[in-house]
Amino acid sequence: MRKRKPAVVVAPPTDSTDADSAAPVIVVKKTSKRSFTIQSNFEGNGGHFIDISVQNFDKSSLHTVIISKEWLSELITLAGGATCTAETLTKYIMFYLLDNGMKIDNTEGMIDAAAFPINYFSARQVKYFYEGVEETLADWIKEGKEV
Repeated sequence: MRKRKPAVVVAPPTDSTDADSAAPVIVVKKTSKRSFTIQSNFEGNGGHFIDISVQNFDKSSLHTVIISKEWLSELITLAGGATCTAETLTKYIMFYLLDNGMKIDNTEGMIDAAAFPINYFSARQVKYFYEGVEETLADWIKEGKEV
């Protein structure tokens, strides 16, 4: 996992005449937020087709995620029966992908079968590309993680 830069930096005093007694200057860095907005949720017999808009720092993109009712049910069982909607799971998945270094830049079509298809994908595909994702998602469902 990547290390994040701190939001607060303590800088040394700028006054060179009395540097030992001067208080350090605190500089607060402005941090951009990630946000996830569900644009649409089409529920079919087997699951959900969810369009999600992602704002990641200065980049925004739109993605379609397919979530089967079966996999959602499996994750809820792993989470000890905690409540989770398909929309919340979609946000968790996008947060997980971004937190693990996935670039959300839109790409044209599928370039390589080994490359994760970030624009349009099934939630189960995340499981095949990222080992341990089910346990992480189940933990987030259990704790009701805010994203």
